[in-house]
Amino acid sequence: MAGRKGDPLADALPDERWVVRCWLPDGSATDVIGWIEALDATSVRLSSVDQHVHVIERSKIIAARHDHVGHQVLRYALVSGDPGHLTDVLDRCERLVAGRPEVELLSVRRRLHGEDD
Repeated sequence: MAGRKGDPLADALPDERWVVRCWLPDGSATDVIGWIEALDATSVRLSSVDQHVHVIERSKIIAARHDHVGHQVLRYALVSGDPGHLTDVLDRCERLVAGRPEVELLSVRRRLHGEDD
């Protein structure tokens, strides 16, 4: 990940996938992985695979790197008391990934585990 020398997002363009490491309000750091929706002098707006939108102040960015995705397995683990909610969230994740022109979705597999598993 590129360090804080200059602007770590200087080469970023909309619709590119980036990993952005930033400071949280509690003083800890986290990585946000997503596609850049908007970029201006003070903030970046990322849309992550789970369809959350993150607006990050550029002053809080520690480092960033272009996420060159080769062959990658994406896995999601969800917990809910409502199987319908799980299906809805997984459907949205699948549509988001399948709708990206740079991603080739090869297969999808779902397993639901119950209290007896």
